[in-house]
Parts: sequence; C-alpha cells; structure tokens
Amino acid sequence: CSFTVTLKDVTPPQITCPANTTISADANCNGLLGTYSPVSMSDNCSTNLSAVQSPAAGTLLSGHDDVETVTLTADDGNGNTQNCTFTVTLKDVTAPQITCPANMTVAADANCSGQVGAHSVVSVSDNCTVNPVVTQSPASSTLLSGHDDLETIILTADDGNGNTQSCSFTVTLKDVTAPQITCPANMTVFADANCNGQVGAHSPASVSDNCTVNPTVTQSPAASTGLSGHNDVETVTLTADDGNGNTQSCTFTVTLKDITAPQITCPANMTIAADGNCSGQVGAHSAVSVSDNCTVNPVVTQSPAPSTGLSGQNDLEIVTLTADDGNGNSQSCTFTVTLKDVTPPTLVCAPYTLPLNTNGMGSIVPSNVLGSGTDNCGTVNLVSVTPNTFSCQNLGANTVTLLANDGNGNSSTCTSVVTVVDNIPPTMACKNATVWLNSSGTASITPADVNNNSTDNCTLASLAVNPFAFICANLGSNIVVLTGTDQSGNTATCQSTVTVLDTIRPTMICQNAILNLNNQGQATLTVADVNNGSFDNCTIVTFQLSQTQFNCSNIGNNTVTLRGTDQSGNMGTCTAIVTVRDLVLPTALCKNITANLGANGAVTILPGMVDNGSSDNCTFSLSVTPNTFNCTQIGIQMVTLRATDSSGNSRTCTARVTVRDVTAPTAKCKNVTLALDIVGKATLNPLQIDNGSFDNCSIASRSVSQTLFNCSEIGAAENVFLTVTDPSGNSSTCTALVTVVDNMAPVPYCQNATVTLGSNGSVTVYAAVLADSSYDNCSVWSYSPAAKTYYSSNLVITVRDWSNNAATCTSIITVLPNGPQPVEQPVILNREDDIRLAETGLALAVFPNPATDATMVQFDLEKAMDYHLTVYDMAGRVRLLLDQAGEKGQNNLRLDMSTWPSGLYWIKLQAGMAEKIKSVLLQR
Repeated sequence: CSFTVTLKDVTPPQITCPANTTISADANCNGLLGTYSPVSMSDNCSTNLSAVQSPAAGTLLSGHDDVETVTLTADDGNGNTQNCTFTVTLKDVTAPQITCPANMTVAADANCSGQVGAHSVVSVSDNCTVNPVVTQSPASSTLLSGHDDLETIILTADDGNGNTQSCSFTVTLKDVTAPQITCPANMTVFADANCNGQVGAHSPASVSDNCTVNPTVTQSPAASTGLSGHNDVETVTLTADDGNGNTQSCTFTVTLKDITAPQITCPANMTIAADGNCSGQVGAHSAVSVSDNCTVNPVVTQSPAPSTGLSGQNDLEIVTLTADDGNGNSQSCTFTVTLKDVTPPTLVCAPYTLPLNTNGMGSIVPSNVLGSGTDNCGTVNLVSVTPNTFSCQNLGANTVTLLANDGNGNSSTCTSVVTVVDNIPPTMACKNATVWLNSSGTASITPADVNNNSTDNCTLASLAVNPFAFICANLGSNIVVLTGTDQSGNTATCQSTVTVLDTIRPTMICQNAILNLNNQGQATLTVADVNNGSFDNCTIVTFQLSQTQFNCSNIGNNTVTLRGTDQSGNMGTCTAIVTVRDLVLPTALCKNITANLGANGAVTILPGMVDNGSSDNCTFSLSVTPNTFNCTQIGIQMVTLRATDSSGNSRTCTARVTVRDVTAPTAKCKNVTLALDIVGKATLNPLQIDNGSFDNCSIASRSVSQTLFNCSEIGAAENVFLTVTDPSGNSSTCTALVTVVDNMAPVPYCQNATVTLGSNGSVTVYAAVLADSSYDNCSVWSYSPAAKTYYSSNLVITVRDWSNNAATCTSIITVLPNGPQPVEQPVILNREDDIRLAETGLALAVFPNPATDATMVQFDLEKAMDYHLTVYDMAGRVRLLLDQAGEKGQNNLRLDMSTWPSGLYWIKLQAGMAEKIKSVLLQR
C-alpha cells in the first residue's frame, strides 16, 4: 500500500508592533489614525508576508486622551496569522486662547487704598475644552496703596489637559478724592497809621486728604494784597491741592477795621487873673494838635462849656477836649484852668542894732525890722527876715530882707540895716609838743602845735609862738610862749614845753647790678655793687646785704635788700635787681635717622631722636624743626636741632631725616553685576568694584585682573582681583565676584511661508527655519515651537537667547489645498548657501552711529535691482518700510529719526537673495 505525506506550514508568523504613540489634537480636538507598519515581521516558510491594520488609517479620534487600540495582523499566505497591538492616543497640546481686558484704574478709598478686584477675561477658548478654567494672579483681595500704585494682573487659562496660556493687564490705583479743607472764620485786620492793611498769609483751620499727608495750600489773593479804608472787605480763597489732580477750596473774608483812636494834644495847664471881685471864666479852648489815621478832621468837643465861672483864689476847673474820628474811636486830653490873685502887699522896714553873746552869736525876728505893712485884699503875714542869725563874721552893718505875703501866693519885701557889735577878749590855752628833726637836721613848730584850743567869742585873728625853730643842739625840752590876738585887737598868752626828737631813718638808694657766673657757676655781690649814694640826716653806722652768694639756680633777676642803720638806731632799706647771667653756649650734636609715616599719613620727630649727646654747663632743652612730616615730604628732609639753656643761649646742628611710606593701601572690594551691551560685550572699570579702598597717603593706581567680558562668561560669578597701589609702590589686593548677565532680548525676524497640504491634510513647518534671521547680542538659543503641524493658520514664534530673554514674531503661513506632500521635510524659505553667496555682493554701512536726529545708510549693489529696507525697534515693531529701486554701485539713503524715541534700532536690508542687518543707537 501506499500513502502520501504532505508538508504543511502550521507555524504562525512573528510580528512586532510599534510602541504606543500619541497624535496631536487639531483645532477641533480631533485626529486621524495614520498608516502604521510593524517594527519587524518574519515567518518560517513565507517570504512574502503581508500586514493588515485595524482599524484602518483615517479612523477619527476625538477628545483629549481618546485611545484607539490598533491591531496589526501578519499573514504568511499559508493560513497562519499572528496579531500584535499598540495604542494611539489623541493628545491636546494646544494652549487655550485668552484675551485680557484693557488696562484699568480703581478709585482710592478714604485710606488711599484699594483692591485689585476679581476680573474676567474678554474672551477665552480652547480646541478641546469648552470652558477652560481661568485663574487670576494676584488674588482679587490684593491691596493697592498710594496714588498710581500699579499691579500687573495675570489671567491664566488652563484647559485641564496640561496646556495653559496667560495674558496680562494693569490695574492702577488712582486718587480721585478732593482734599478736605476748612477755612478760618471771617476776620478783621487793623488799619495802620495810613488807614491801610494787608490781607496777610493765612492757613486753613484744617486740611486733610485720603492720599496726601500734607496737601499744598495756596491763597488767593496774595498775602500782600492791600486793604484801604475803614470796613474795606476782601474775600480770601484757600485751595488745597493733593498733587494727584484733585483740589478743593474754601473762602472767608478779611475786613479792614479802624481801631486807632485819634491823637489829640491839649494846651498846658493855665491860670487866669482874678478880677476886682476875685472872679473869672473858663473860656473857649482849642487843641494844640489833633490827627487820625483814617479821618482827616476828627470832631473836637470841650467840657465844661467856655462860660463856666471861677470864683476865689485857686479855684480850679479841669477842662477835657475829646476828638472823635467817626469810626467808633475817640481820644481825650485834659488840662486845668486856675483863678489866681496876683496883687502883692506893701511893706516899710526900720534899722536895728544886735550885740553878740559869749558864743559869738546873735539873732533877730521879722518884727525887729518892720515899720508898717498893707494889702489890697488879705492881711499882711510876716514870713521871714533874711538873714536872721549873725556871728563874728557879721560884725558891723548887715543888710537884711523882710518878707511878707497876703496868703494868696503874692509876697513883698523891704530891706533894713542890722549893726552887729563884739566886746569880749579871747581865752588862751597851751599844750606841750614834740617835734622831729627833718632830713636836714632841723625842725620848727607853728602856733597850732602848742595851741590847746584857745578860744574867742568870735575869732582869734592871729597866733604867734616864740621860739619856733630848732636844730640838733635843741634836742630835749624847750619853753615857748604862745600869744593870741582876736579881730577886735584884744590879746592873751600862755606857755608850753617843746621836746625835740630825731626819728628819721637813713635814706637808702640802690642800683641794679649784673653778675656773670664764673666757670664754677658762682658769683659774689658787694655793698658797693648796689649802694648808689645812701645817706642819713646824721650818719649811717652800718650796711648789710640780704644775699651775697649766687649760683646757676639764681640765673635771671634776683631781688637783693641793702639795709643801713644810723647812730640813733633808725634803719632804712632799699632793693636792687641783681641779674645773674650765664654766657656759656650749649654744645649741639646731631645724628641722622629714618622715619616711617604712620597709618594717618604723618610722623612726628622728637628732639631726642636726632640728639647725639648735646650738653651745657647748666641745664638746657632741645627742640627740632620741622618736627612733623606727611605724604608730600617722602624722601630726605633736613631738620635743625636747637639746644637752648635757661639763659637763652643756643646752638644748632642739622640732621637728615629719611621719610618713608611703608604702609600698604587697604583694598576693599564689592561684588558687581555687568550687563552685556548690544554687541555682547562689557567692560569693567576698577572703580566699579572698589568699595572705598584707602591709603595713608594716596592711591596712585587701581587695576583689575580682567577688564573685558563677553557672552561666554554669562552665568556663575567670576573672581576678579583689584590691586591698589600707592605712590611709594606699596600695594594690596582684594577679590570681587563679577556676575555677567545678558538682559537684552533677541531681535526676532520671522519669514512668511507658503506650504502645501500633504495627503493626510497637514503640513509641518519649523520655527528654526522661519526665524533663522533673528539676531541677539550673544546668540539665539532656541525657537519655539520647534515644529508645528498645520492645516491652516499662522505661527507665533518665540525666540530665546541663552539668558532666557525672549521676543516673538509671527510668520504668515499660507496653506495651499493640494500638492505633493513633503515627507517630514522642513519648508525651506531661503537656502543658507544661496544667501551666503549673495551676501558677498552686498555691503552695508550706517553712520553716524550713535545718531542724534538722522543717520546715513550706505550700501553697494552688484547691479541695478530692487531692494527692501526695514527698520525695527527693540520690541520688534516696524518703524520704517521701504521698497525702492537701487542703482549699481554705491547707494545712499538718509533716515530721518528726529521724531523717534531714543533707543536701539535694527536696519535690515534685502536685495535679491542677499540680506544684511545693522544696529544703530539713537540717543539725545
């Protein structure tokens, strides 16, 4: 028998699926499955394996995190299949769109505060989330304080799928409340001497504001505004201004008032003579002067009336004159009018004889010399007789005057002769006396020396004594006779004993002397050295000096006493100045020294530092000049050492003082941050890191270990060493940390592109290609988004530098509906190779740079062609756009920038495929 054996393939193929993957949701939060191939596929028998995908490509995914499990089935054609699966997840990677409200203000409250408040977006939308969650930062309760306090509000939309987008606006606190002001009450000012006044400077009774502590207060009219005339009124306005655009005013009145009384001067007090009836009248009187500050002719009235009567001696009336200015002010003055009796009595006198008594005195009364007296009104009153007492000096005829009055102040006189007589002789009395010989050895006495109060009822006309002269031979007791005679010629005598004595001291006369110390420092004084002719009325017996020996301790003036004694034991003295001199000069010896300046930049030289053994026979002192030196005297200086003894003798020597500065400066550093400029460079000046370095003298130079910095040094702080050197070469170093930062955002430049959708209905563009002409002072670090899959729309590209400074520009993407699909290829707008080749024929220069109002743009073209020139500011805004025809060779274009703000601008020139960018700095 037989049978057949058939080989059958029963082994399924091997298949490996791709890893799980995601696709980005489109504007409608949808996506389509693509066509996927296995990573690997094999079989034991078949070499023509096929793979089937389920679900098919183009299957719709909708909504964030929508997951589709894709199965790939491998078929070996022999009835064997094998599956593998992976997931495709739709992911929302599109940030929401959000629009903030415009910048706004809030009104400050009574405390000049406010809150940010809760704010809503103008619009918010998202491709996947219907209502993205919007949060606000800072919170609505965030406090604003103070006029123009500004808070930037950020509203952030979150679609819940990990995508957010923010926008911002500002909320500014504004003070819209006017200040509160209260004026003082209406007031008056007092008219001056010319009936004028001024409004004056006034302050409000109170002023306050919700935001400004002390609002400014102004006054209208000005303080110097004049007022003239009683009751002149001025309305004053005080205005408070809080400085935030809000004002408030109040008013009050200032009235000029005349409060000054008139000036009036009355006549002096006066009298009127009584008539035959002893009567009279007050009379009409006018003021001596009357004036007023406001009224030209004040009204003057008199009280009592002019007809008021007076009667009797000394009857008196007080008269008042009153001036009234008509403004409520009056002033009075007074004077008196008195009635007087002015008629004197009539008198007749008689002669009288008066003898003196034993005391030499006598007196009379008025009636002794009155003959008769009468008066027309009152009685005759005897008042006095002058003189009424008499003494010996009045012997003989004396004229006296009799005075009488009528009791009303009127008096009369008459004269009489009074004869005074004296018949009493003197009474003599003697006393013993002692006299002393004078310097000539003689003495004398006068009657007064022995008169013991001899008396006379009148006067002793003369006294005489005999004998009255004495000499040395009369020493002892002597009898003398005193005789007295009065003015009437009567005489008397008495005797006295006179004792003659000699008590005069010798007269000592000294002269000053000069003594020079000998080599042993000694000197001797004799009497003859200082006696300058001393004498006595008799004889000087002995002389004696208070000091005779002198030494160095006596150098200078010494007071010496010379004493002399006469034969009577009387002593006399005189003094002389004995000048002791030292004429020996000191010896001065010097040595050279070195002196170092101290921390204060100065040094003081003491005499002992340069003394090399100076000496003197007595004592001496040392001084050195100059003795102080400072930083201006570094080097060799000559000084003089002077040795001076106590007598002023001196000698000098000179020494060299070498002044040195050996103190190093004190270097003090501070850390700094350097910002790179528009070309990516920064220069460090030593003074920027110097934190107050100092030296005892001065700092000659400062240097740093590094002065130039560039973009490569952004980031960590670097050690920079500051070296400080003084003029003497002493130096010290400190270390500072220098941090280099780049604060300048890139200048973005986006190119527009036209692209064609692929077969899957999308196309991918690359930000790095569209914005490759962007410029930064260091370098552009990133472009975002890196790539974008488009169905339609525009692309906002963010350009960042290494320091994370960022700026944006927009590429207009024109999407064509049909055409071949670029397979994962970027849209190339201008090939770099073509640009570089074209640039070799395009040279661009800008001058002057920096510019103030205008600058020249100069460029060369290889041939006549159109060019495109664009000027951007630092925000990326286009300030100027020109499309013109250029000539072959040099082209010149003047840019007027006079109306532009100061800042940095970028000039971009395009001609054909060539492109150049230059910056220009506009500053004023």
